[in-house]
Amino acid sequence: MAFKIYIAGAYADQVRVARCFEMVRKDGWLELSHDWLTLIGDNEPEWEMPKKKRREHALADIARLEDADVLWFCAPERGGRGSWFELGVAWKGGMPIVGSGPGMKGSIFCEMIDDENQFSTDWHAFQHLILRAVEAAAK
Repeated sequence: MAFKIYIAGAYADQVRVARCFEMVRKDGWLELSHDWLTLIGDNEPEWEMPKKKRREHALADIARLEDADVLWFCAPERGGRGSWFELGVAWKGGMPIVGSGPGMKGSIFCEMIDDENQFSTDWHAFQHLILRAVEAAAK
């Protein structure tokens, strides 16, 4: 059974987030819990959506986050309000969190992620997630 990953990142960093999605898709040990980029990719920006649609997207994101085995937090250097909210939801729910990128030094809240799960690059976080998936499968 694949290890489900929810990737949280900033809409403004969608090229970076899409690269992380692609790494997960190509790996046999990991499964992407939710592709929120596809939902908002060609549609209107979330700040232009009607209130009801915004709430529906938010609830769908939270449900898929809670369905995951781990949150991969692609820490944004700027913005990413939704990803910061998702980080809080995961932390409060006791979900394992892996954080990566230069944005890891940008907020005190990144220190809520265990040191062994903090990475300066997305690639190193990805490698760590594969290791965790292999270990989980061996149990």
